[in-house]
Amino acid sequence: MEYKKKMLSKSQIAELEKQKELTRFFPHVTVCAVIEKSQKFLLVEEKVISGEIMFNQPAGHLEADESLLSAVCREVREETAREFFPQNFLGVYHWKNPGNSQTFVRFTFVGEVGEVNPNLALDEGIIQTHWLS
Repeated sequence: MEYKKKMLSKSQIAELEKQKELTRFFPHVTVCAVIEKSQKFLLVEEKVISGEIMFNQPAGHLEADESLLSAVCREVREETAREFFPQNFLGVYHWKNPGNSQTFVRFTFVGEVGEVNPNLALDEGIIQTHWLS
């Protein structure tokens, strides 16, 4: 049996590229802050999409044209009404939600925060902040 090499036309190549584009992997990019003071960690109590009340680290999605450091500072300010001062990079974490297969890549920073700014409101869904051990 003779092997015949098949050449693809330009339209076939374009169609394959289009299919490849449609199946490209696009994870959600998020940032997170780990904030410790006097052996306690700053957490936010929030109502999540499912309606459950959860305790989380201040975190959220990277926005267009935003650096990772700007994003983590913004998220901490929005969720805690405090300014965040990053000091170290902790790591990059990958998680796939088993319920809906959405994938997240999280960049986590360690730092300190200032005092609560009474002129800033907490993000929608944030109930309050807590220092917990």
